[in-house]
Amino acid sequence: PVYLLCAISNCTVVLYHISDQPIDSEIFNSFIWKLCDQFPENNENLYFLCDNASFHGISHITQKHLNNNNIFITRTTPLGCFTNPIEEFFSIDHSKFEEILGQRMLSNDSYLSKEEYLNIIKHSIVYASETCNYKIIFARSGLL
Repeated sequence: PVYLLCAISNCTVVLYHISDQPIDSEIFNSFIWKLCDQFPENNENLYFLCDNASFHGISHITQKHLNNNNIFITRTTPLGCFTNPIEEFFSIDHSKFEEILGQRMLSNDSYLSKEEYLNIIKHSIVYASETCNYKIIFARSGLL
C-alpha cells in the first residue's frame, strides 16, 4: 500500500507526501512543518484546513511553530464529505489513478514496478491539481 498526504490551496496543490508507511501523527506534524516553511514571509493569518482523521493531531511544538508564523488549523465538520474540499480533491485524484491503472491493466501489462506505481500517483495528483474547481469546493465549504 501507498499513503498520500496533500495540502491544497484554493487554486492548486501546495505540497504532497507519498509514503509506503501509514501516516501517523509524527509524519503528519513533519508535513505541517514543511507546509509552514512554504510561507516564510507570512504577515497575514493563514488557515490550514484538516479533516478529523485520527493522525491529524497537532503536537504542542508544531502548534507553537504555527502560531509564531500566524498559521492556524481549522477543522472540517465530522463526516462532512460534501463540504470538505479535501475529499473532493481526493475523489478526482482517485478517479484519475483508477483510470490510468485500468488502462495499464487492459493493455495486458499487469506488472508495475514501484517507480511506475508512484509515477501514476504523481500523474493523478497533477491531473487533480489542474482540473479541480477549487473555488467552488472551497466556497461550498464556506471557506471563500
